[in-house]
Amino acid sequence: MNDEKPLLLLDIDGALSPYWPARGFDFAVEEILEDVWVRIELREWLARLGEAFDLVWASTWEEEANDVFGPKLGLAALECVHFGAAGGWFLNKTLKLADVVDFVGERRAAWIDDELGEDAIVWADSVGAKLVTTRPTVGISERDVEDLLGWAKT
Repeated sequence: MNDEKPLLLLDIDGALSPYWPARGFDFAVEEILEDVWVRIELREWLARLGEAFDLVWASTWEEEANDVFGPKLGLAALECVHFGAAGGWFLNKTLKLADVVDFVGERRAAWIDDELGEDAIVWADSVGAKLVTTRPTVGISERDVEDLLGWAKT
């Protein structure tokens, strides 16, 4: 049995930090950079997720995420996926996918992102990975956190 925690790949824009937050959600109105918002519960959610997963930035922010987001969210410096051709989603193609697949290798992994195409779903199904596709104006939810924690125990 492998005692290694699964990876949790974290996108920022549209996943941890919603674009123009949707009405009816309680966000900390703390602007880190222009148009970047942090949900009040996010620090606590990431602490809980960090107990079950090895957290990794899977954002085009790459190392800058450790400088900008890490301190605000109580996170030590995280490993980062480096993207060669990343930058978004087009016609059901997940442009981050090849780099994520290389980074993950044989490890068990979950991935939170707002731009996951059909190709990411096929990959996740083939390797038993867990995907959480967020709405970009909402980002991650408590339900997503509970779902990920349950998946990590399986």
